Amino acid sequence: MFGSTFGRDVALLISAFLVLAVLMYADDFFPATSVNRAPSTINVPPENIAPPPVKTASTASANHIPASWGIPPQLLVHVTREFNDTPLHEIVAWMRDDLHIDTRLDDQALEEEGIATDEPMTESAKNEPLYLVLNRICKPLMLDWYERDGIITITTWIKTDETFKSVTYDVADVMRDGYHPRELMATVLATSSGLWEVHGDGEGLINHFDKKISVMQTDRVHCEIADLFEKLRSPARRTFVFDPPQHDVLRERLNQTISVTFRNVPLNKAVAALSHEAGVELRIDEMTLEEEGISIDEAVRYELGPHRLTAVLDAMLDPLELEFILSNGVVFITTNLKAEETMRLAVYDVRDICRSGPEARSLQRLVMEQTHGLWEIDGDGEGTIAFPKIGVMVVSQNEKIHDEILELLNRYRSER
Repeated sequence: MFGSTFGRDVALLISAFLVLAVLMYADDFFPATSVNRAPSTINVPPENIAPPPVKTASTASANHIPASWGIPPQLLVHVTREFNDTPLHEIVAWMRDDLHIDTRLDDQALEEEGIATDEPMTESAKNEPLYLVLNRICKPLMLDWYERDGIITITTWIKTDETFKSVTYDVADVMRDGYHPRELMATVLATSSGLWEVHGDGEGLINHFDKKISVMQTDRVHCEIADLFEKLRSPARRTFVFDPPQHDVLRERLNQTISVTFRNVPLNKAVAALSHEAGVELRIDEMTLEEEGISIDEAVRYELGPHRLTAVLDAMLDPLELEFILSNGVVFITTNLKAEETMRLAVYDVRDICRSGPEARSLQRLVMEQTHGLWEIDGDGEGTIAFPKIGVMVVSQNEKIHDEILELLNRYRSER
């Protein structure tokens, strides 16, 4: 009797100990149930292949502008400022007097285009580089800027397209990576936004000698070319060229999950509500919408459960024939036509699926035929594709088509 009772007590003690151990270390032995998991985005289909790791955007990275771009140092200063119906000439005076930047208005060029120097401008900046703010101020008036001898001149698009400077690029290290100057020049001619004498529609010139490429072009195109050469030195799955770091932050925030309910809400108020809720700078391209006869008071009727903000915007804007684009550090709501015409340059590392000339031509046909982009080769678009060397593809297209291309390449890789 004593032995039986002792054995039973020991068994109970051991059982209690095991139960206690399981309770203490349950998380190590059993995975969390769906009840304990954070809610996921509803009805967002997974990609066929996991994308490469992406660095988390931070304030520090967002504030870093590559020196290779050639942005004038005085325009890299970060500013916080509100302009409410401020005359253009007063903004120029603010740059000159408060920021101590030699700045001038090209009065003659503006007068020729009927643009008044007292044109009222409304703009805001929150710790942003001045060049992005200046771009946003200039764009609605079809103005641009260039720098010569430390002086920033604000003038018309026509004038900046005619204002060239010569830059010589040392491409010796790029050539060591297998690129040839002839293919590099062909890529620049095909994919950059510049107008070129060789095409008969501009005065831009490009030549090479020894291990250098000499270019005569506008300031903006030089920024593209400099960063293109930089991206070719270390291609990734997809890398946008001359794309502000602030856009990486915006792309992350556009992927957050959000729910919306709009019942007969004016477009401008719906966009403002989304902007506040998501913490994303959303703006309406009012001038372009007005040109297309679309009112910012257009009623929005839309309701959607938890989805990525990109999907919410696409579904909400599609009935109005509108899209969103990333431009100069903010998200603009604009027309389908304007979004389609807003070209982005990107470099794709395709060495794993493109190892010969025939494969490069096949890949080019695949991209052109299985995406919705309009291509220059068809005579009805501006999109172009170039291969500066086998395994590296450079594409000029709008960002929505770039997303289609990345998805197509990922799917193609997964099916091989």
